[in-house]
Amino acid sequence: MEESDKSNKMQSLDNPSQESSEHSETEKLIISFCRKYKYSYSRYNQVVTLSTPYSEWYFDISGPRFKLYHKNTLTKGSGKWSEDYHHQKQQKSFKKIKSIFIYISTHDRNKYCNESQEVKRIKYLLHAIKHSKSTIDRQ
Repeated sequence: MEESDKSNKMQSLDNPSQESSEHSETEKLIISFCRKYKYSYSRYNQVVTLSTPYSEWYFDISGPRFKLYHKNTLTKGSGKWSEDYHHQKQQKSFKKIKSIFIYISTHDRNKYCNESQEVKRIKYLLHAIKHSKSTIDRQ
């Protein structure tokens, strides 16, 4: 494969010279959302891969709908980790690029940035135990 063919197939935010009028509207949206969410992105033919601080994703932009795949790269709570991508079954496919970014952002925030319900419950119980102990001590 000639070098020019390779550069046409691989796109990256790290190389601003590749941002030209040749970018499709879809790719312009991807670039814009990657900047907004601070995700890195690469493209090979019609497959777009995204990397967030917490996970990796890919989707194919060749069709009218986008099927999103996820790779667990961090463990939290369950200890699950996988080298393989898996389809996000909660959402069959996406019609809009914007919806993909919203889904990924929400996924990462809920999974990695918020305290889990279990942690909140443990904190609540510890507080209740501490409060009941201080009540007993006063008697």
